[in-house]
Order: sequence, then structure tokens, then C-alpha cells
Amino acid sequence: MISFNAIPYGMIALLVGFVARRPVHVGFVGSEAHKLDRSWLLRRLDMLLRHAAVFSVPGPTMARALVGRRYPPGSVYELPNGVDTTVFSPPEEGSVRDIDVLFMGALIGLKQVDQILRAIPLVASRLRPVTMAVVGTGPLRSELEDLVAHLDLREQVVFAGYQVDPEAWLRRARSIVIASRWEGVPFVVVEAMCVGTVPIATRVGSVPDVIDHGVNGLLLESASPDVIAAALTDVLGDVDLERRLRMGALRARERFDYASATRVWAQLIDAMRVA
Repeated sequence: MISFNAIPYGMIALLVGFVARRPVHVGFVGSEAHKLDRSWLLRRLDMLLRHAAVFSVPGPTMARALVGRRYPPGSVYELPNGVDTTVFSPPEEGSVRDIDVLFMGALIGLKQVDQILRAIPLVASRLRPVTMAVVGTGPLRSELEDLVAHLDLREQVVFAGYQVDPEAWLRRARSIVIASRWEGVPFVVVEAMCVGTVPIATRVGSVPDVIDHGVNGLLLESASPDVIAAALTDVLGDVDLERRLRMGALRARERFDYASATRVWAQLIDAMRVA
């Protein structure tokens, strides 16, 4: 039995596995491993989840969280967020990245796109006016468009809506900013790195398992406009830093390709066969 999202699907898989007498895999894909000690009920569910045969997590941060809760270390596997690196590939040499700042995702409160927008005038005051594209849809689009008008950014910010070719937009961008209050490992960060777009993201969830600060991107200690603007000013104002971070991001491509994920899946399945 293979499941993703420990609660509720991991619990359902455990029940079915118990009835069918089959080993169970529980995949922790979001923030569950960091939240299972927040209430009596969650702690009880945590105890039940430990009865699965194997567990997968997106990176070492969540792996340590599980082992700290007495999950068996030998049964916890780090499963990379595999992406199609033949699709998410760098632009051709000589291509121009004409978008300074990109946001890609759902336009919801959790993502704090408003904080990114409020950072854009601060970057202009410290460096120069910059361009930004917002790719995605959601209930806050109208409110965010009003904010752009209020900040007098209509000449700098474009709302592109849903796009069927996100890789094309990533190739055009110099940086991508993710200012979420919480994440597991956002796929868009991995996809951005695979095309050489510099990721700038809040230090939440398992994001630090993907972004090595100062090596392949920048981690934000908060999502305040001032902190976001400082990071953007550093990247967009320093050609050498931008190039170094871009090359660091591209070096991570092999870690996130399908072949890497397939190798971990093979280990997981072998472990379940002998469980």
C-alpha cells in the first residue's frame, strides 16, 4: 500500500494494509511532520503512523523530525521532488531574461504575494525600477491588481494568469520569489532551479532542504517587504552573485531528475517486499 499525505491518507492506508495484511508506505509531502505534536489527537495519530513499513520525506529536515519522534531511521527515505528535466531545462545560450522577478503559484493568502509586490518599489529606491510577472490564478487576483494600481506599478507588473507552459516563463525570469507562510517543498522552486532561475524563498517547511543559502539561492528569514527587497537588490544588483547562484541552481538538476526519484522508489519497494 502506497499513500501520500500522512493525514488522512496515510491513516487510511494503514487501515487497509492491516485488513489486507500488506506493508504500507506513508509519504510525508507537506508540513505534517512538523505539526504532529501540536495536540493530543495528533500525537496519538503520530504513534499509529509509526506502524507503517516505510516512510518518504522530501528532505533531511523532515527526516530528522520523524526520527526525533522515534520513527525507525532505517525506514525513512528522502524522496526528491522529481521533475522532467527535459522540459525544465535552461534557455539557449544568449537568450535574454527579460523578467526581473517572477511569482508563480496560487493567488491565495498563504503565498503572501502582496508582500512581494510591496517590495518592488523598495527595490526601485535602492537599485532601479524592476519588472515583475505574476503567473497563476486565485481568489486574490483582483485585490492584488488593486494593490499594483495603488503602488503605481502598472507599468512594471503584469498578471499573466494561468499558463500551460510554465517552463517558458521560468526561462525568461532572472529570479523567482516565494514568500509563503508555510510550504512543504514547492515544486516551482525545484523547477526554477532546473532552468537556472535564482530562487528566493522564505525559510519554511523543507525549503532549506532544497535551497542552500548563498550557494544556489537565497533564504528569507521573514516575508516582510524590506527583507524581500534586500534579497532582490543583492541578486539583481550584483552580476557576479546572480551568476554564481544560477550556476549553483543548475548544478542541482541531477538531484531532481526522474532518474534520482526512480532510484529511491526502487529502494522503497524493495524495503516493502521484505517488511
